[in-house]
Amino acid sequence: VRGSTFNEFVLRLPRSVRMSNQELLGDKIIGPLALGRFYPELTKCGLFCVTETTTREEIDRLADSLTRILGAGSAAEPGAELKGAAGRKA
Repeated sequence: VRGSTFNEFVLRLPRSVRMSNQELLGDKIIGPLALGRFYPELTKCGLFCVTETTTREEIDRLADSLTRILGAGSAAEPGAELKGAAGRKA
């Protein structure tokens, strides 16, 4: 599709993605795909996706919610070691 943007990236969270997603839902945010569902060794890894329709405000809202949920001292780690296209532009 001409002019479309689709980017995926993986973050390793300091806790279970499923638990984090439950709290994100409380903020009316659909969180990342929990990769541990498919790969048990990736329980704390989530696949995030943005498109050209994702606004800066939505990204900031997600970042603020994750910061609150995970605690200010906990940082998500970008680039979990995965095979595949995580982080690559389609």
